[in-house]
Amino acid sequence: MVTVGDLIEGLHHDTTQVITSRIDTQEDMAVGVLEEGLARVNFTRGDKMRWITGSPAHDGPGAASVERIARRVMDDTSDGRLSQDRWRGRVDGVLFDVAHHPGAGPGSRAWLYGNAFQGWLRSLYFTALEAGSPVARYVMRAHRHTFMRRTVESYTGDTVMTGFLLPGFKLKDEYVYLRAADALSSIGMVAVVIRDGCAVDMWKTIPVEQDPVEEL
Repeated sequence: MVTVGDLIEGLHHDTTQVITSRIDTQEDMAVGVLEEGLARVNFTRGDKMRWITGSPAHDGPGAASVERIARRVMDDTSDGRLSQDRWRGRVDGVLFDVAHHPGAGPGSRAWLYGNAFQGWLRSLYFTALEAGSPVARYVMRAHRHTFMRRTVESYTGDTVMTGFLLPGFKLKDEYVYLRAADALSSIGMVAVVIRDGCAVDMWKTIPVEQDPVEEL
């Protein structure tokens, strides 16, 4: 399991729309949610977790909140750091590239929706080929709170890279309304099932009412 940053709301942009402004209480809430979720999927100490840092505005300087949450959930008191800014790792031969901030967003015009993100994925693919670097089969990014899935195909038509903008776990707040009032929030999760080196990705987003209409 990989968490992709912004595990708490933090104290950001002078927003007042949080349940509590106490960071320790927000961290307690994150630990409670994560432990409940892990229990539901029968997570054991032999299973692996990777903790990716998010935005300093949410996770604090040096992603201190992510680090504290990770240590509590994993019951880890060792030296060193558990969180990391980017994770590239193979799971049964399938290479993942996971970080919080994407190189391109979904786009703000309907007729261009997804083009920039897909172009960025193609750039990653060709750059890796030219550099002789391993090509990630899955590229996971977050931050935008908007779900998106795009692929890169080879000249033979095979899918060689799949990129996700991961959905979030919150709707728009007062800060988002200042920056992107028309944006649509996605609530959900992405999973990849790997068996014998073959990967199948799946996702679930929850339909939510974005901006209710008042009937007069």
